[in-house]
Amino acid sequence: MDAHHRLNDAEVTAVLRRAAEVSAQEGLTVAQVHEIAADVGLAPDSVRIALVESANGALRPATLMTQFGVPIGVSKDVVLPGVLTDDAWDVLVSTMRSTFNAHGKLQRAGVVREWRNGNLRIAIEPIPTGHRLRMSTQKDGGLRGPVFGAAATMLYAISLIVTAQARPAMMLLAAIPVAIGGALMALPFLTLPKWARLRSEQFDVIAREAASLVTET
Repeated sequence: MDAHHRLNDAEVTAVLRRAAEVSAQEGLTVAQVHEIAADVGLAPDSVRIALVESANGALRPATLMTQFGVPIGVSKDVVLPGVLTDDAWDVLVSTMRSTFNAHGKLQRAGVVREWRNGNLRIAIEPIPTGHRLRMSTQKDGGLRGPVFGAAATMLYAISLIVTAQARPAMMLLAAIPVAIGGALMALPFLTLPKWARLRSEQFDVIAREAASLVTET
């Protein structure tokens, strides 16, 4: 194309959008990332730390376990850039206790160290290059409790409605369990996504802390 050819605003927007899409597909080299970061004034050490976190999986979003489209479990694995000593593990445990506001229990099975609080589990296990951090949690009951509660409430409402055929005034009473049942069914769809986001953010905090505590091999 002629270098002096003029594009209108719509064409410029379309070209730049497409160029960004192509760039995202092809990716950037580490050198290019450093160059872009330098252009916007980011410190080289900060970029290096971020690249290490990207390589070991710390920047990847947590994996969600869903049921009917609602998250009921969160997990994340991170390959640490080195070895986490026993002293460093103690520091990480302190961070976990403050992050999750829970004392939890410590367990050790051979070379695997684990901190657990109910369904929340965070473990360090050895791999050829150092250590892997494994984090997982699951909402106890998931959708089971609200669904069963809603079903029972609805059955009670149906019984009131059937009774109302003989006593019409009972129809007003039936509206109460219907409303309660609807609220029980809607509750997990409102609360579980927020819970999953919080756990994902907390896992990110633990992953960054663990990466900063390792001894490079």
